[in-house]
Amino acid sequence: MARKQACRPSKHKMPQAAHSLKPTDVQVFESAFARQDYHRALQLAESLVSRSPASPQAHELCANSLGRLERLEEAVEAMQKAVDLAERASAGQRLKLAQYQVLAGKASHAVSLLEGLVQEEPENVMALAWLSRAHHQLGQNSRGLEVNDCLMALEYHHEEGLLWRSRILDQLSRHDETLETLRKLHEVNPRRVGVLNHMASLFTKEGDYDEAEKHYREELALDPSNGKVHSNFWMSSHYNPAYDAGSLFRMAIEWDRHFSERSSRGRAETVKDAGKRLRIGLLSGGFRMHPVGQMILPALQNLPNDQFELVFYSSNQYVDKLTQSVQTLAYRWQSIEGLSDSQLDKKVREDEIDILIDMNGAGEGSRYRTLTREPAPLIVKWVGGLVNTTGLESVDYLLSDHIETPEGVDKRYTEKLIRLPDDYICYHFPRHAPACNGLPALANGYITFGCLNNPAKLSAPLLQEWSTLLKEVPNSKLLLRGVQFESKRFRGKITAIFSEHGISEDRLLLEGPAKHEEFLETYQRIDIALDTWPYSGGLTTCESLLMGVPVVTRTGPTFAGRHSATHLTNAGLPELVTDNWDDFRARARELADDLPNLAVIRAALRTILLDSPICNGPRFASHLITALRAIWQRHCVGKAPEALSFSKSGAAQFADEDTPVKLALASQAQGFDWQLESPVLTVDNGAVLAMRRDARELLGSGRVVMLSFDPAGKMETVDHLAQYGEIQHFPYTSLGDGQPAPLYLAEGLEPTSLAPIDNDGELETHEIPTVALDGIVGLPNIDVLALDACHDNLSVLGNAFEALQNAFAIQVGVAFEPVSEHHPDFSRVQSLMREMGFRFHCFVSEKKKSWFPEGAVVESRTASELKVVEALFIPGHDRMGSFSVAQRVRLAFILHALFGANDVAFRILSDVDESLAIQYLDDERLVSSTSDAGTVGPEISSHAVDEEETIAVELEKLMNEEW
Repeated sequence: MARKQACRPSKHKMPQAAHSLKPTDVQVFESAFARQDYHRALQLAESLVSRSPASPQAHELCANSLGRLERLEEAVEAMQKAVDLAERASAGQRLKLAQYQVLAGKASHAVSLLEGLVQEEPENVMALAWLSRAHHQLGQNSRGLEVNDCLMALEYHHEEGLLWRSRILDQLSRHDETLETLRKLHEVNPRRVGVLNHMASLFTKEGDYDEAEKHYREELALDPSNGKVHSNFWMSSHYNPAYDAGSLFRMAIEWDRHFSERSSRGRAETVKDAGKRLRIGLLSGGFRMHPVGQMILPALQNLPNDQFELVFYSSNQYVDKLTQSVQTLAYRWQSIEGLSDSQLDKKVREDEIDILIDMNGAGEGSRYRTLTREPAPLIVKWVGGLVNTTGLESVDYLLSDHIETPEGVDKRYTEKLIRLPDDYICYHFPRHAPACNGLPALANGYITFGCLNNPAKLSAPLLQEWSTLLKEVPNSKLLLRGVQFESKRFRGKITAIFSEHGISEDRLLLEGPAKHEEFLETYQRIDIALDTWPYSGGLTTCESLLMGVPVVTRTGPTFAGRHSATHLTNAGLPELVTDNWDDFRARARELADDLPNLAVIRAALRTILLDSPICNGPRFASHLITALRAIWQRHCVGKAPEALSFSKSGAAQFADEDTPVKLALASQAQGFDWQLESPVLTVDNGAVLAMRRDARELLGSGRVVMLSFDPAGKMETVDHLAQYGEIQHFPYTSLGDGQPAPLYLAEGLEPTSLAPIDNDGELETHEIPTVALDGIVGLPNIDVLALDACHDNLSVLGNAFEALQNAFAIQVGVAFEPVSEHHPDFSRVQSLMREMGFRFHCFVSEKKKSWFPEGAVVESRTASELKVVEALFIPGHDRMGSFSVAQRVRLAFILHALFGANDVAFRILSDVDESLAIQYLDDERLVSSTSDAGTVGPEISSHAVDEEETIAVELEKLMNEEW
């Protein structure tokens, strides 16, 4: 309704000017417009613009038609032209421009225009209404309410003013005032579409599911074809215990049958190349401090740019600090609030999105109708309104895990399930989170249970079970907090329900909303958190664990009922997950009956959470990369979507295949063509190379093969890497002299085969086999050897003279703070390397020790004392001088790909062929596009790679003098 009003032709009189249109021409336009033949009206208006390009009226008529056709960005351009051409644009013309700007998702542009109008005409109620709306759409709700107050003072029953007042008040968490405003609006216009829907959502938030359903059905009686109301009804039904999983599944299917809009263009297509850089579209209104933003940011921050281009489609205009963090990751960012479903479909197709990920779901900001048009080759559902199956045939996959969707539930999902090995989200914890405190019960003398979930989740069976628990734990109290508890009416309602179950008011602590930091501080007064049912907590459970408060949950019948179960299980607390009320209460009582243990849990829980997979961005991103590339690779060979399950090690396998998927990462075709004769063979000790963050990319390039010796068993398996390339793993085996060696284990000590110095803790010793490289018969030429600092590297190197005679690079870990008498110092390693024909080049990494106490808050927590370095040795000058062209290119590749020594790689390629070196600079984008590579090359070689000026050579000189 609001949109129609905004797009209606202006009723103000056009100023007479030299460029006025003929009345007959305007009448013909208005006739087509009145018949709602907007395409014809636009043709006529464009003809008028063509004949009278300086006529403001012609451009305004064009804007009117474009507005009706929902081509809102074009309407803004046309109306801006009309305003610019007018000798003195009227208030009506400027208002219309601002209206189109708001509708087109450009509310920030409209604010200044509307403020100017209000300043000129303080009683212009329509300008005030749209100004309050613009502030609301920018998330500036306090300012929006101030403007709306001025409007209400002028016209208490202004329909548009009441509409946006209700939405502003809702965003400001003023629940009862929102409901009161909606009732007034319904009195003003009983047939106003959307009012009853909004009221239904408020009753859902109160847990009054029957009243909510009544209002949804009344809304549908007004507008039966409103798919968004149907989807809202379906979403809210997940809170209601009256609906089982089967009923909710059927409701989802029915929505797709009645409201989907298939595109005449069919499913979108992009280039099917399994190894290309994938363009991922992400659609959400939650790219901010919102459950979506907080559950995806760490994963997105760890997706490699060379594998993915992230295109963000924000369904609102909100911007906060988290939004800004997300925007730094964007290949392209766009607010699509002003785009219709068909326009968004067109936009996604034009952007050539390979995989579109929906994070809106069926609720607020839903773009289901866009999804049903199939605007991308693959569509995936993840987070954001993820309560169950979408029910949409157009959605190919749903990102889940083994806890959210246990075996046997696939039949209740229209999508194929991707079961990740850990949690289905990755939690970004807020830096403003207050410190965890001591257990409140120790000071209070009683247990405080608490729940800070949305009160919409407070179902009748849940409140009855909580009442029973409160009786079973004498003197205990229950703290509840949420928007709705600001209302005296709602507090009275909840108090009455507990009273009916025998719980007096003095045992209840009911508190209203608060800013996030204060909200988190509430946990400092809670001993044990109780989860909701049948719709469980998600972000709230993560926040509770962050604050040291354990959560007890009972799983519900759908995806929405298992959020806490997966978070608790992945945090290492599966014992707090139950599937019936008796066990639920028993777990809560067990915690309440053992205060010393509960205090220990509280002290450790934040660390447990942050160290768990729930907060491990790199780990989650690794699995997400595998999932996205696996489903894309399957699509490229023409196979239909199929369920994809991960093992705990990270290997992924499709349900219809017998072996884990072998993946191709983004091809390096856009980089330099190294033309290696064979893959580079790397050998490591201590899983040095296999545990690198780029191990997947190295193996996926097809240019690197790994043999990984893992004396301490740091890696349970390398299945997750074997999907990308050739790797062999030898756990609990070390390189050495071929004789058994000890492995020492102690708390606070990294596992080592070198006897520790002055270890006060309890020391465990295990015997492990060692392998002498020179003793391996038929071992191909080793190109790269990498040794960690925890084992006898002199023994490894002393038994590898023959195996390493053709090696190109050796990385040796050296401890500057030895934990063993036998730890070799740098000079001994340097001497042995020279004896083997290698020279020191640089330190490729270093670890330093900080002497600040743990937990100390300092401006910059610096660490200055050098503990361990990884020293890189390359062939000496004499040996390098005898290299063939192929050997030089191989060495250049190794220095480039494994050690980032691009300057030396360039120098080596220059010795082979200067044009080849320049090509390397261009292909690897090591020079700016505006530079002349022909002039950059000599400049780099004469300064950046002049060995007489490098620290490495200076150190080599010192070492030579010493010896």
